[in-house]
Amino acid sequence: MSLFFRRAGENETITLGILNGVILALYFVPMWTISVFKLTYGPAFFLFDTSNIATASFVTTHFSFQPDSTIRFAMLLALFKTTTVAFFLFFLGSELRGLWGGRRNNYEPLAIALAIAGLISLAGMVFAVETHEFFSLKLHATESLLIIGASIVLLVEDSCRVKAEAGRSIADGVESQHATDVHSVRA
Repeated sequence: MSLFFRRAGENETITLGILNGVILALYFVPMWTISVFKLTYGPAFFLFDTSNIATASFVTTHFSFQPDSTIRFAMLLALFKTTTVAFFLFFLGSELRGLWGGRRNNYEPLAIALAIAGLISLAGMVFAVETHEFFSLKLHATESLLIIGASIVLLVEDSCRVKAEAGRSIADGVESQHATDVHSVRA
């Protein structure tokens, strides 16, 4: 089974990691954008929404934040989520631009988005365990598993790509050496 999907009539490939990244971006961009809009509209109220309640409960309980500090924390959380959404959108834009003839397989924005989203989701999962918020725990555990799975696919795919390029360069070297030997024998 190949990890690559060939487009008809072209040499371009859509890798499984890119496809997985696009699907993750299609999940995280709307969900976290809605969460960011809620947090900026009513930070004191929507910080205690299902997606943020574990983090809010942990921070207000363990750090004894006052209401103004809690609102600042809500804005900081919204900033981190906005940054993640921006990197996912940059990744989607670069991949769409690559469809019409440009650089393809741009992993860097996807890797940064996965790293930031992974930190937010793993922290939310740990905070949900500490505060016994089980619905929030399910949400953050699911997001964390999606991110970890996508990261593993990208890492495995990158190592396979490096090995394939090394194999091609060795094969090209053997072919050129063989062609030189045949040419010298004929002369």
